[in-house]
Amino acid sequence: MKCPQCHAENADGKNFCSDCGTLLTPQLIPLIRFQVAEYTREHFKDQDVVEIKTAEAVADRLLKWAKLYYAIPVAVLIIILALFGISDYSDFHKSIRRATDEVKPKVDQAIAEADIATKKAQDAEAKAEEASKEIEAATAKMSTELASAQQLSHKVSGMESQTASQIATASKHVEDRAGELDKKVEAANKAIAEQQAKLTSTNELVTAMFSKGTVQMFATTQGDTSTYIVYRLPGASNGGIVFMLLKSAPIYQTIQIGFHVYVQPKTSYAITGNVIRFVWGESPDSLKQWPLEVSYVPDPTYRGPVYSTLSVKDGHVFADHAQLQ
Repeated sequence: MKCPQCHAENADGKNFCSDCGTLLTPQLIPLIRFQVAEYTREHFKDQDVVEIKTAEAVADRLLKWAKLYYAIPVAVLIIILALFGISDYSDFHKSIRRATDEVKPKVDQAIAEADIATKKAQDAEAKAEEASKEIEAATAKMSTELASAQQLSHKVSGMESQTASQIATASKHVEDRAGELDKKVEAANKAIAEQQAKLTSTNELVTAMFSKGTVQMFATTQGDTSTYIVYRLPGASNGGIVFMLLKSAPIYQTIQIGFHVYVQPKTSYAITGNVIRFVWGESPDSLKQWPLEVSYVPDPTYRGPVYSTLSVKDGHVFADHAQLQ
């Protein structure tokens, strides 16, 4: 680094020229001025101090500065003062007073601001402590509420599981009951269908009774035929059993057997398919006087055998191949 005063070469980082003592770092000027003002404020509070004490104090301060800045010679320090425009003590004293007058309001203001800042810091610290306590209380409350929420969640989960189980049980019960009801409904429908079938049959029967009645005449004068046979009771002079072959199986309640002006009582005859027989209590020859008349209503629901001829074999009466007597 080259000195701007004597142009001597100096090592980098030096603050003063090693030959003439010129300040090589102008950035130190504010620092030196501040230290001079600080020293003056501390050691020259009494304005009536004799000039010799001031000079000694300045010299002492300059010696300290000399030690601080790499043991710079006193002459160099005097030169530094000259750089600040201080030629004698009077100027130096005036500069100190002027600096003091300028600095004191700023220092007082800085102190006031520092006090305000300190108070704000204290208030902020108090508020921070209060906020910290509130945060801790809120955290504790939140922890308690979280624990309660977890307990409630476990309880709700248990209730949900229990409810799901109950719903499943109820659903199964409902399904079982629905299945039973379906079976009952099916059985009821079947019964209704059967009743409807019976009603239909009944209707057919009623219709047949009033509109499909049949009358058959049996010529008894000719004796036994393929549709009429009188079976004489063995060892009896009177009485016998009369067999008549009808065209259709009759409805029992509709049968009426007439002989001349007489009607055969219902308790005296029976039915086997389409064969009707009754007991005759008089001489069988008396039946030859008048024909037998049978009126009846055919049974449309009958599903049994229908015979086509009557015959007597070996003393027994047959309807086709079925023995009747």
